[in-house]
Amino acid sequence: MNLKFDGNSRKKAAKIAKAVCSGAWWIVLILIAAMMLSIFSAKIKGRVPSVFGYSVLNIVTGSMGEEMPVGSYILVKKVAPEEIKENDIICFYSTDPSIYGMPNTHRVVEPPILVDGKIEFVTKGDAAEKPDAQNAKGENLIGIYVTRIGWLESFTAALDGGAMIGLIVGLEGGIIVMIIFSVIKSKKKKDVGSDSAADDTVNN
Repeated sequence: MNLKFDGNSRKKAAKIAKAVCSGAWWIVLILIAAMMLSIFSAKIKGRVPSVFGYSVLNIVTGSMGEEMPVGSYILVKKVAPEEIKENDIICFYSTDPSIYGMPNTHRVVEPPILVDGKIEFVTKGDAAEKPDAQNAKGENLIGIYVTRIGWLESFTAALDGGAMIGLIVGLEGGIIVMIIFSVIKSKKKKDVGSDSAADDTVNN
């Protein structure tokens, strides 16, 4: 069976395809904007940014030994404290006075315990001889370790600090420019459509 499409059908199909692509583009831009807002907000509050429940952290000490050497990048997934069990590697905001409030990544070395009805974890760095002096509190849990991000480690190793900052700022600036450009372009299309409709009304 042969199907034939007239000019109007093709135009309609083209318009539908264009509308779908435009809608998808706007969804992508909105998601990017939401992620950037989430990241900026977290940074301002001194918290670890999370996108769709995942965070990327940079290891800056050797407390986890060969498992996570200095300079490693790791992926952390947000989970409920109740899901954590012995031998899991977790990331949490420390209550140790020397690094209070800072993210810390250590292994849970005992089954979770309840203190005053709240979950706490006994943690220890793989390279340390003794467990941490302060338990990790469930309310301070950032997430559970998923994997190391090897490609990111290689990429950042090829750049110095200034180049990395410049790259991040450039990417964020580029995304902002794209969003502004799309808004302006969309507004112009609406203005042209309004003018055309007005002309048709006058002519009729």
